[in-house]
Amino acid sequence: MLVRYDGPHEAVEVPAAGLIVARGDTVEVPDALGARLVEQAGWTDPPAQPATPGYAAMQVAQLRAELDRHGLPTDGHRQALVARLSEHDAQAADVDGRDTDRSADR
Repeated sequence: MLVRYDGPHEAVEVPAAGLIVARGDTVEVPDALGARLVEQAGWTDPPAQPATPGYAAMQVAQLRAELDRHGLPTDGHRQALVARLSEHDAQAADVDGRDTDRSADR
């Protein structure tokens, strides 16, 4: 289950999931835990979004590892890391689309 934290604190720890969740972040947690969280002030069940690689649910260490795997800079805050990976994916999809278009012209 995806849950979003928009509470008053900059970040909160969710020990049951082993996560620290920053204000404004959406994370995936087990359904039972998610149901308990959304009963509390500051937590919501966000509307379903199209499938993505799930960068918003990754921890900073995971984001940095993914950036390193792609040979991208690993510095910056969480939001910058997510944005860098998302931009990389968009550029890769654009390149893939152009390659497909060119092969169709042959």
